[in-house]
Amino acid sequence: MLPTNSLRSVLLTSLAPCANFGAACSGYARWQLDRGHLPRSYIGAWATLEDVRLMIVTAEPGEPSDGESYSGALDDLMTASQEFPQESTQILDVCWPNSTMDVQLRKTWITAAVLCSARISGKSIPLRIENACGEMYLAPQLRSPDFVAQHPSARPVTRPQDSWNEAGHAFQAWLRR
Repeated sequence: MLPTNSLRSVLLTSLAPCANFGAACSGYARWQLDRGHLPRSYIGAWATLEDVRLMIVTAEPGEPSDGESYSGALDDLMTASQEFPQESTQILDVCWPNSTMDVQLRKTWITAAVLCSARISGKSIPLRIENACGEMYLAPQLRSPDFVAQHPSARPVTRPQDSWNEAGHAFQAWLRR
């Protein structure tokens, strides 16, 4: 399933070589369709934009899977959007208890702060790239975040799962307002 038309219009521009590949992301971000490198890592918003009540922003996507490749066509938008962090299901279950994944993803938009893979998976992204991607892709997708939860790769001592539960419960309280 594809995201709503308004989100799709923002993301379709990411299927062409990004202008930042020759600027802020030069020498870092990769555009290698045959090796699975194109901006990706988003899913949800399967109904209308007005139905979206929750937005989750994750870190950049990991390395493409072995054999992952793209052509740069509209079909790639759907394929690229299938990367779904398993930890997100736990967050969705806290935010939308007793709902199927299909219902949860109709009301939730999950995207990455940076749509390209890190040069070394799991390592930090240079701030210039976060800013460039944020201005070009993330800002048009955002309204205003109200709750924050840690990324699953956060140090275990900080108990990231606790932050998911806290954010989910705060979100449930916000919905009841």
